[in-house]
Amino acid sequence: MDFVKTRGNDMMVRSKAAFEVVSSQNPEKMRAILNLLFVPKFKPTFESDSEDDDSAAAASTEIGGADLIASSNLLASSDSGDAQNRHPYRLIDLDTKELVVQPDIGTLGQYCILSHSWKFPEVTYKHFMEAKPRTLTKILEAGKVVNVTRLSDVEATRQSCWSELVEREEEVKSLVRDSNALLKLGVVDEDSIIEVLLDRLRQVREAEGGPNGQDREEKIAKAAADAIATHDEQEIEISNFEGLLKELDIKGNTLKKVLAEDDESAERMEPGAKEEIRLKERRVAKEKQAKNIEFFSQYGHIRNALDKLVDSVTLCRSMIKIDQSIEKCKEVFEHNCFPKTEKRYVWIDTCCINKDDSNEYVRSISAMGDWYKNAQFCLVHLDSPKDFAQEWLEDWKLFSPKAREWLRNWKEFDLKKVTVKPNIATYSEIDKPQWSTRAWTLQELVMSKTTFYVNSSWTFLERPIERLGYWYYLCPFVSLYSALDTKNPYLNLLDGHNGVEDVARVADQLTAENPATNYEPLNSPVGQAQRIIKILDAMNFRIRSDIDLYTARPRVMQAVNAAATTTTDTTLLDEILDVLKPHVRPGFTENPSSRATNAKNVINILLKCIIALTEKVIKEDREHIANFGNVRELDMWQRGLIRSNFATSKAMALMCPRDATVDIDRAYGLMGMLGVRFPTFPAEGLTKALSRLLDEVVTTSNDVSVFNWTGKQYGSPLRGRSLYPSLPEAYVPSQAEKRTKGFEKRLSELLQDERYKSMNDFEQIQGMLLRVLELVKSRPINEDGSNWIKEILKSLKRGEFQKLRPHITNVGKILKYVETKIEDVVTSTLGKGLAGAETEAGGHSPATRIFDTPSTSLSSISSPVKMPSFSKDAIPFKAPKFGSKKSEPEPETSQSSSSRGIGKFKAPSIKGFGLKKTASSASTDLPQREDTQASSNNQTPPPLTPTPTTSISDEEKRLELKRSETVIPYIQSIGSGDDSKLDEISKWLDGLKDDIANVPEHKLAKPKTDVENFDTMISPNPILVKSSGIEGLFDIQRVIVTIPQTSKLRRQIKTTIGSTSNISGWCSISTGFALVFVGFSCPKNILEKELDVVQTVETKILKHEESNDDGADEDEVGEISNADRDESTTTALSTDPPTRPTIKRQGTSALAKRLKSIGASRMLEEKITDQARGSRSGENEGENEEAEQDRKRVKRMIKFVQEPALSLVAGEWVLARFSGVPGAKWFLCYLDMGSSGGDYYGHRIATDEINFQNASPEPGLMRSWERYMWNKKYRLCSLIQKLLESKDMGSQKADFWAAERMRDISSKLSAASQGKATEDHEDDSDPDSDTEPIADTLKELSSLAVDMAGAGLAQAFYSRRAARLEKSLDADALRGFPVHMQAALKNLDENKSLMPSMYHSAKRIHMF
Repeated sequence: MDFVKTRGNDMMVRSKAAFEVVSSQNPEKMRAILNLLFVPKFKPTFESDSEDDDSAAAASTEIGGADLIASSNLLASSDSGDAQNRHPYRLIDLDTKELVVQPDIGTLGQYCILSHSWKFPEVTYKHFMEAKPRTLTKILEAGKVVNVTRLSDVEATRQSCWSELVEREEEVKSLVRDSNALLKLGVVDEDSIIEVLLDRLRQVREAEGGPNGQDREEKIAKAAADAIATHDEQEIEISNFEGLLKELDIKGNTLKKVLAEDDESAERMEPGAKEEIRLKERRVAKEKQAKNIEFFSQYGHIRNALDKLVDSVTLCRSMIKIDQSIEKCKEVFEHNCFPKTEKRYVWIDTCCINKDDSNEYVRSISAMGDWYKNAQFCLVHLDSPKDFAQEWLEDWKLFSPKAREWLRNWKEFDLKKVTVKPNIATYSEIDKPQWSTRAWTLQELVMSKTTFYVNSSWTFLERPIERLGYWYYLCPFVSLYSALDTKNPYLNLLDGHNGVEDVARVADQLTAENPATNYEPLNSPVGQAQRIIKILDAMNFRIRSDIDLYTARPRVMQAVNAAATTTTDTTLLDEILDVLKPHVRPGFTENPSSRATNAKNVINILLKCIIALTEKVIKEDREHIANFGNVRELDMWQRGLIRSNFATSKAMALMCPRDATVDIDRAYGLMGMLGVRFPTFPAEGLTKALSRLLDEVVTTSNDVSVFNWTGKQYGSPLRGRSLYPSLPEAYVPSQAEKRTKGFEKRLSELLQDERYKSMNDFEQIQGMLLRVLELVKSRPINEDGSNWIKEILKSLKRGEFQKLRPHITNVGKILKYVETKIEDVVTSTLGKGLAGAETEAGGHSPATRIFDTPSTSLSSISSPVKMPSFSKDAIPFKAPKFGSKKSEPEPETSQSSSSRGIGKFKAPSIKGFGLKKTASSASTDLPQREDTQASSNNQTPPPLTPTPTTSISDEEKRLELKRSETVIPYIQSIGSGDDSKLDEISKWLDGLKDDIANVPEHKLAKPKTDVENFDTMISPNPILVKSSGIEGLFDIQRVIVTIPQTSKLRRQIKTTIGSTSNISGWCSISTGFALVFVGFSCPKNILEKELDVVQTVETKILKHEESNDDGADEDEVGEISNADRDESTTTALSTDPPTRPTIKRQGTSALAKRLKSIGASRMLEEKITDQARGSRSGENEGENEEAEQDRKRVKRMIKFVQEPALSLVAGEWVLARFSGVPGAKWFLCYLDMGSSGGDYYGHRIATDEINFQNASPEPGLMRSWERYMWNKKYRLCSLIQKLLESKDMGSQKADFWAAERMRDISSKLSAASQGKATEDHEDDSDPDSDTEPIADTLKELSSLAVDMAGAGLAQAFYSRRAARLEKSLDADALRGFPVHMQAALKNLDENKSLMPSMYHSAKRIHMF
């Protein structure tokens, strides 16, 4: 009860809302609420009768008293709307050859259609009606009627046509005899008069109109004028485009490359030259036929009679077409797998529509798509190409001798005697027939279930798969259902070799209505499929003919359940089960009592067999049909799943190259494919018809592909329909548009070519630097290798990409050489083991590698900070523990790499200074260093000069010296533009092929620019089509439009009379990031307003002439140019950038002072080196200023484009697209605001394609990106340099420096001890003076310990910074750029396209 109350309250609320909508007179909301009220919120479900198969659903054989397998439901269609419109009004009965009105389709009959190319006059419905009186033939004897013979409509029309041919011949002969024309003809034999006259008429027609009848002088002259006008327009466009490029500073060779033709080798002709040649040919031909032309001018009545005779000949040919189509359709029904019905019909468009009845004609054109869709098949007649001048003469020669004989007895008619040699011999030879160029044949092909083909002589072009009949159409849908059957117990049948053939052999044992000779051989896939279909027919398996993609599975499931519960032939089922038993699934137990379940399993496995046998063959056949039928773009149609409701843009593109006798049929012929209907009006013209077609498409399906058209010449002149094109050609790029898009593509490629090269260079350099960084962090490097790397870093750090480009490969090889030698040393050391690492006699390692490190022990790798050894006479003492308040005595332990003793002094540990604890650094069991061992053994320390670890021969020294003399000067020349040493270093590197592996050349993959293909583009938002315009939700992107030659356009505006007259021009469209060039055509009043906007934007945004904005602009723009300066001027521990005041702190520690002095010296040294090498000269500084201005201009442009208030954008040209629809294209439109202030209105401006896939980046953005790439390279090089310096400071220089300090301290301690011993007997000595030398010495020792700890701290600092930089290199390099520019720079860096991204989303606009 509570549920009822709740439901009642809910209904009341909804009803109240509905009445409010009615009161507001909003039909769209009313329809939505009614759908909400009456559309059920649940879907019916079916419980399975089978416990083994959960996927199948049980279904009753009767629903509402209607039998599911009755023939009426078998052939019924579920299409909504008037049932009378689903089938043709008038058909020809194949058996009686009568023209039947309102045939019974669905209960007793089925029909097919004929698809053909019209040739000359065809037999029409009017001819059938005129032949009606001839249907009764009376036989008289002695004045009495002894017999009455009734002819069929087809036979009567045939007799009428052939009789008319004989009558026309007699009429011509009579006219010639009654005049003196016979004398001028010079013909004596009257029987040859007609042939002579027809031959002369052929020559005159060919001279006047050419072989196709379309080359008359007036048409050629018009084509010549159009060609000249097109050429002039293209020249103007090129001039405008050239001016636009020059304004962007694109000149010289770059401009020539952009404007170069795609095919320069093609022969160029003056505009109209071809037409002029054709015109001369016509004139010459007419001069040759002057006598014949004069003859027919004098005897015009004879020519009129000959024209009627020619028409009669073509009518006879048309009548043969009707006769033969009837016979061939009967054969198709009888010899293929089609249901058996009492009646079979054929629909022929020429004679089954009464075109004199305008009401019937309008309804027929509107419903024709459904007629094709519901037909069983389509018979396609691939006739020979139409020969306007010759073909009818050949036909007359074939018809005339036998015409009278056939009129007496049509049984003697022989088709072979009236047909020429066939144009196509086999099905595989079909290639682009004339039939595929006609407008109406597109719909006939696409919407038909299956097609059969005959050639010009009416011979079948057979292929085996057509034998499947209507199963050819059903198989793709059955496959959707069979894919769900994964639990069938007989699935193993498909894995066997002869299992399917054994099942098919059962059909041969049945008594079938069709003879076995109609089937393909049993060993063929199609033959087996035919026999399995025969078994299914015997089991009463029927699938409704209205099946489609969305109802496929329930329709097939319904048919399976119905057949399983109603089959009565138990013998057949048992025979099939016996064949299937060897293939049963292990563990399956058959239930003899459940006959329905067994029958269901059998039917399902039979369906799987059919799909396995035919799926591949059907797919290949449909692909072949798509190729010669010019429908390759319809992917879902090729799969056999969709026949209508295609994307409008695809359907229009398919219609563009097709011809129609009446041009308006190019719009009407798409109604079926697009799933719409509307009344036709032939007088409205193609543009109006196309507009009404698109209105219906948008209203019924919200298909946004309607608006994906381009072409400035195709803007619709209809008020309120600026979103529509005027012709279907707008959906396919024209030749002129392809040419201009070629210009734009070449421009984009040229502008981005350097970017791709720089990006490729940077990726190679970055890869090398990251490898060097990893090498520096993880491996010890000796002095030679370190020097090489340092020199390389200096060259890479300041070098421009263009100057570095020739050397990248060689630098990579040099670094690979260094890495290889280091790897060899480490590998050799690890291979020897710890024991092998000990020194041999003489204290040197036996290794002889060129790049050996000073020490090969693992301790030197893990801890580069070393403590020197002390002599044993040093006074022992303890060093305080860092970080501990209370000092405790330390037990004497053996020194290790982490704690080295100086007597009883313990070196400070650096584990707390931020170094990550690793296995190597944390280990305390590593072998001691040689110098430490010497100290512990109280031996005299070795000299403090670097001691090599290998014994190098004189030859090796000579090679090492030569190597340094070759490599170092080359590295120093990198980046300076001096390539003189390039050949020498290349030869040296080529000689090291055995030592280093080849460095592969990196190739940058350019982004794909192919436009993504979408099968459907349905808008989720409502689109309202009104008489005043189209309203919807649009994304609005503000842009900066630049129009060249504005003065010329203003002059055109002044001279143009009408305010809505279109003016064409060129413009560039910039989003601040990307730049495209398009041609446009828009009304005069809209262009006039935009020219004022363009002038204002150019003054304030592009040129920035107002001085009062300069300061603010510079403050807002990030310090882009200081990215490298921050890196170079910041020391290891400096926290303040150079622009901030430095706060001097009191009591600065010795460590900070020491590191600061070291960092300052390094900076000074680097600055002096850079100045000496001149890497940043005054010329580059000037370039940086120019680049800075470009970046500021881009910043102003982006700020302008990112205007948050849409009301401030009104009055400008903007980019718009339908919101929320993938694949919707951007188009240019004029945006305006209504008088109320809250409404926005727009008018689409016809332009060429606006494609940001191939857009050119803004020049200022490109310079910012180059700076961004340079920053990343600079930061990475600087970090590696600092890391190398910290390692040097901790390993080599600190070692030598600390040894000197310790030696000095040791001497001071010894002197202090001796002095204290000699002065003990003096009484007047100061008691505190005894401790002063020792205290000073301890201070120096503390300073030494702090300095050495600082060396480890610096290395730890840069190691951690290196790890962070690897993760945040991009973010750090972008930090100096404005936030809104960072995304664009990142997209450029990631090689992505620059699509508009700063748009106002989902704004309601009313487009006029």
